[in-house]
Amino acid sequence: MDGIDKIWAQLAGRPILAHSVLAMSEVASELVVVVKQPDEVRVVQMLEGLRLPVQWRITRGGARRQDSVRSGLRAIRGSEYVAVHDAARPLATGALLRKVLEAAKVTGAAIPALRLTDTIKRVAESQVTETLDRSQLWAVQTPQVFSTETLKKAYRQAEGSDELVTDDAMLVERMEAPVAVVDGETWNFKVTTPIDLEMAEALLRVRHHAGMAKPA
Repeated sequence: MDGIDKIWAQLAGRPILAHSVLAMSEVASELVVVVKQPDEVRVVQMLEGLRLPVQWRITRGGARRQDSVRSGLRAIRGSEYVAVHDAARPLATGALLRKVLEAAKVTGAAIPALRLTDTIKRVAESQVTETLDRSQLWAVQTPQVFSTETLKKAYRQAEGSDELVTDDAMLVERMEAPVAVVDGETWNFKVTTPIDLEMAEALLRVRHHAGMAKPA
């Protein structure tokens, strides 16, 4: 967004990354924040300022998403389950993480997703080639939760592959392991454009006012 790394864009007075970290810290027993080398000092300063209720550490990311997740997995210390969350989804809630975690405890892996409501068409060279059956199509979100051993095994089996991994459930699916789907949150979208940021600001205001209106 205008040359700024989106995780540092200000949302309600805090970086987007801070909102994501705070939501995950409501449930997680430990946090591993995967960062780019130039951001390491800045991330540590931000985390110290948040005064999180859980232990945290940072680790350096890689060139691709899967490289960064692999780095994060190596930094985990003894947790039975691991949640992988995109920092650019600042409106995810602790309640969503709890729901996905409970499903993962049954199957070993679970993801939040929303049913598609739009008509979906396959397009090639600006021409429609096919209209897809949306009844079986879901838009996937994070946090995604896995038993730690399941996800580590999936990454071991994918070692050396050049394929771009867009979400971690892909690797678990290839082991033919079950991946449960739970209803996601409509406001849990990825902030990628200035308009997304404006929408997130508006939704946070609504959430704040709704919280203020709750009876004591």
